[in-house]
Amino acid sequence: MSRLLPRAALVVLVTAAAAGAQPPPLPEFPITIAEARTTVKLGDEVTVGGPKATNYLRNETYRVYIVPHRPWRDGDLLGESALATSQVRSNAEGTLLKSTVWKAVRPGRFDIIVDYDGDGKFSYALDAADGVNVREK
Repeated sequence: MSRLLPRAALVVLVTAAAAGAQPPPLPEFPITIAEARTTVKLGDEVTVGGPKATNYLRNETYRVYIVPHRPWRDGDLLGESALATSQVRSNAEGTLLKSTVWKAVRPGRFDIIVDYDGDGKFSYALDAADGVNVREK
């Protein structure tokens, strides 16, 4: 013999479902600030990749954006303020090959964003964000 819910409880359950209760909003990702760990002189080449640039998909091409330093929010467009874009490849192990991505043409602090998912937007959980300081000669 099956047990039925009391009538009042059944009404409450149906009412809650019928009200179209929305799931709670997803939490926002925190702001990302690219750390400028490298300093170069005006005119120097800026590179990305090498043995420590791991955890990428194997044998893929990624777009790299060089942009003036700023705080990044998930979904921010990468190309609208880019000073330069370039492409880098990963090898069969998923390591970015060392590649020149920009010749430092003006002094300041700049962010280097590797667009992991290729959507042209900053993705907090996927894109790599690093920085570079460019100083006068």
